Amino acid sequence: MGFFDKFFSGINREPQKPSGVELELRRRLTVLASDAATQNAPQRYFLRWEGQVQGVGFRFTNTNLAQTYALTGWVRNMEDGSVEMEVQGAPANILSHLEALHASYARRADFFARDGALPLTYCRTWLLSPRVKELLPPGSGIRNFMEDYTLADWDPDDNSGRLWLFGAPGIPDAALPERTSLQRGAKELLLQGKPLGSGLGLLKL
Repeated sequence: MGFFDKFFSGINREPQKPSGVELELRRRLTVLASDAATQNAPQRYFLRWEGQVQGVGFRFTNTNLAQTYALTGWVRNMEDGSVEMEVQGAPANILSHLEALHASYARRADFFARDGALPLTYCRTWLLSPRVKELLPPGSGIRNFMEDYTLADWDPDDNSGRLWLFGAPGIPDAALPERTSLQRGAKELLLQGKPLGSGLGLLKL
């Protein structure tokens, strides 16, 4: 089952109201979710957004919401500035995803509207470390997060990410777990005497 629509238009920072086609999609999902015969039947939709949807954490937000609502699929930036996404899951979960997405950006717009302008927003975290980036494949969730920031500075000696990644403050580097490819790569760095580092990123607006 396919569905295509431009959910957002224009370049302003005001929260966008659902389009007529999205409202129709929500109506269909509500019907499917309320029918015992279809409420657990997976649905798959192809969605497209236009407007100010790149460089504002849009893909990262979508990815997190999809995980929250047990959805699968993908999301990617397009060369024309739009964002495309394919999502699959139970009707009620897709519906909740769309509603939570709008609510998230409505809260963001309301927060920034209090001062009348968008301030510069910085983030310092090991997730923005250039060393960590080298360990990640293109399209990974953390790489997508990194693309929403312009790296302003980085600290190669910061090793705060070790605790977040391994959750093992008292374990020697040689005994750290290797459950994921990121853990394996990070462990190799640590064994070479290189901290994971951290980056200071400016949110792209």
